[in-house]
Parts: sequence; C-alpha cells; structure tokens
Amino acid sequence: MLAVLSGKGGTGKSTIAVGLSHILSRPLYGADVESPTTMIIYGDQPIRKKPVYRRVAEVDEGLCTGCGVCVESCPFGAIMLLGKAYIDPEVCEGCLACKASCPVGAIREKRIEVGEIRYGKHVVEGALKPGEKESRVVLEELLREVPKNAIVDGAPGASPLVYRIARKADEVILVVEPIKTSIVDASRVLEILARLKRPTAIIANKATLGDVRLIEELSEKYGVPIIARISFHKDLLFKRPLEVKEFLEELASIELKFAIPRAFSKPKDLPEAPRGSKFSQHISVVSGKGGTGKTLVAIGLSRYLGLPLVDADVDAPDSYTLLGNIERKYAIRGRVYRIDP
Repeated sequence: MLAVLSGKGGTGKSTIAVGLSHILSRPLYGADVESPTTMIIYGDQPIRKKPVYRRVAEVDEGLCTGCGVCVESCPFGAIMLLGKAYIDPEVCEGCLACKASCPVGAIREKRIEVGEIRYGKHVVEGALKPGEKESRVVLEELLREVPKNAIVDGAPGASPLVYRIARKADEVILVVEPIKTSIVDASRVLEILARLKRPTAIIANKATLGDVRLIEELSEKYGVPIIARISFHKDLLFKRPLEVKEFLEELASIELKFAIPRAFSKPKDLPEAPRGSKFSQHISVVSGKGGTGKTLVAIGLSRYLGLPLVDADVDAPDSYTLLGNIERKYAIRGRVYRIDP
C-alpha cells in the first residue's frame, strides 16, 4: 500500500494521488474521511454505499433496577444514575463493560451510523457523517478493505488518522509545496514516519511557485529523497488531473524507489506561554477543505478587530509560522496569540 500524505492541506496531495493511480494502474482509496474529495477530483461517482456504524450501550429502563453497578464499571464515565441508569451516547466508547457487569441484563448493544464507504468505478472512499466525531471508526473500516497494491489518498495534518494510515502503509509519498507552512507541517508528518520506519519519498509540488531550496533543506535534514519536482499547472485550477497532459507526463517520470528515512532531531520547542486567560466571546473561522486560506482570514480578522488569535488546528498549527513577528501572550487549550502592533 502506497500512502500519499502532506501535512498541510491544499498542497495538491489528492491531485498527486489521483495522477499516480492513473499512471500506475493501481486502485485508489480516499482516506480523508472528514473531508472526502478524492472521488470528486478523480471525476468518479458512487455506484453504491455501505453504512459504517459504531456501537454504544443502551439501557432497557423496564429492566433496570438502578443498582449502580454499571456506573462503577464504566471506564469512560459515560453512565449516570438518575433513578435508573442513563448512558450518554456521545461519551460511550462501546466497550460494553456495563453490559457484562449488569446483574439483571438491562443493558444491550446499539449501533449508531457514523459514516459510509462509497464505492465508485475507479475510487473507494470513506466519509464521516456530518456532526459525528468517530472518524477513526470510518477510517478503520475503509483500511480493512484496502488491497496491498492500492494507492491511499491520506488525511492532512499529523493527527491519529494520519498515524493509522502510515502504520498500515508499506511506503509513503509526502507532498510538500515550497512555502514555510508546508515545511513545518511536513516536518510533523516526517516525525511520525521516522518512528514507524516507513520508506518515504518527497514530491515537491508547485515547485515553480516558490523557493524549492526550502524543500531541499527539509529533504537533507530528514534524509528523505525528493523523487520529483512538479510544476504549477494553471489548468489544474479548472480541469481534473487526468485531463492535464503536462501534469501526467511529469508524474510519469517518477522513479518509485524509496530510501528508509533516518532518525532526526526534534525541532526546538517554542517557549511556554502563560495559561488561564479567558475571553467572553469568540469568532470561529472554519473551512472544511484544507488550503482555502482559512488561517490567513483568521489572522486578518484578528489584526483588523484587535482580538487575540486562538489556533485550534492542533493537528497542523500554522498561525505561528504565518505571523512571523508576534508576541505570545495567552494559551488556552492550544496556541493563542496576540499580534504585536
């Protein structure tokens, strides 16, 4: 299994994955279950869908005696005793320890749909149901179906989802663009890959739009080879990857022979900021797809409105890199900044 990862969203990871799948005639699986776009980028359509469920425990109030044994047995604190037992489905992890411990058999298993697997003619992808949090369940269901010769379009960031994809992969291509935020996020992914000892290579995408030396320095630092430098193709803004001949020709020249990445030193830790600050109101800036400019908009709003900036993208935090000259003043469950005027 060849996994295509990126770290930062919007680097062209999915475009590269689609192109490689076509050139190498290998099946393509979309594993960005929180924001599935692989099928759209390929130009495929789902032929059928399979729902994905997670299991939770449910109380039969007619049988429950309110003894409280299940409350003590739950390792996640999902059960409350309100006369009778109540199980919070948002907290329940489905271990069913409560069911095993209930002396009267008042607890049963219940399945909740959290997403689906979509099967197209050329692409199979997982999709998390909007509002659900169990992306892990959908991803694991998808990965169980991935054959050894498949190409997997992975999730962005350096989250547990990326770790699970990398752990299953036999080899990895890391797509990096020549800008600082991409370099920072790619470094986080390379740390995961180094721990897993996965054969890894870098594709420098949009190489004609920036300073490729940034990617060359990343390659040298982590001992991971650059196997291709892909130009920026304006046609990709308006056409699907399989319709851009020049892009496919560049991909076709890649030699897929990887070198095992060597261990590397961790980046210097940033100074700790004081904790405990609170604000009475906040504005959330979200996007769905990576690479839309969400962080730039958030920074602009912060400067214009004179408000502190909270970077809640804990998988791939870029605000510190984008701001450059800043004063770190607050930290609330992540990184919070006040721009230095």
